[in-house]
Amino acid sequence: MKRHIRLVLVSAVLALSACEEEDKLPSFDPVELSIMAKVSDLRNTESEIRNQAMDALVQHGARAVPRIIPLLSEQNAALRNRAAQVLGRMGAEAKEAVPALVGRLKARDEAMVVSALGAIGQIGEAAGEAVPELTAMIRDPRVHKETKRHVGRAIVNIGGPSVPALIEALEDDDPGYRYGAARALSRMGMDAEPARPALEKAKNDPDQKVRFWARKTLSWLDGEKEKTARAASQPKGSASVPPQERLAR
Repeated sequence: MKRHIRLVLVSAVLALSACEEEDKLPSFDPVELSIMAKVSDLRNTESEIRNQAMDALVQHGARAVPRIIPLLSEQNAALRNRAAQVLGRMGAEAKEAVPALVGRLKARDEAMVVSALGAIGQIGEAAGEAVPELTAMIRDPRVHKETKRHVGRAIVNIGGPSVPALIEALEDDDPGYRYGAARALSRMGMDAEPARPALEKAKNDPDQKVRFWARKTLSWLDGEKEKTARAASQPKGSASVPPQERLAR
């Protein structure tokens, strides 16, 4: 044992001597060390320590993503879900993790699937590459109805990149699929504007629910256009002044 310790010390001295000959010492990135420590803390049995680690990793943002991605494949279900939550809280900064999150959508663990969907939705527009898999899940009869609700939320939160797939869905033979698309578009705000021609056509859909949501979305889009037009026609600066103050002047 003593001989082994002496050999280790000799090796360390030789390594330091080599560094000194090159006028440099080993350097460690403090940020990377902090990220590694916080990733390790995600395994801690104390909830307070785990929560602090999650908050810290979110603050590190994109820099921490490569260290978190492997946790999505851990055997520990709670750790996998924590990793997905952290990535979701990072928003668009976690874009690099989207392929890994999409991969977890095929997991047998329903909680993991829901956590991955939540993260994808929170990443938002930057998760556009997930749309094909999400639309496939909507069609898949093996996917639980409640899970499909989470899929729908993710599609809506992705926004613009989801619209082409929803436009295509409005032409589908399945009325349930057309209804889902019309309903999703109704929740997307102005991102739904490119779907206007398809929504106009859907106003005459054989399914009453599809017609209702198509008309509702078009009505909202028209209202927003009118608001924008009125705001543009007002004298410069008047839009921000309350009517009572303008009359007083």
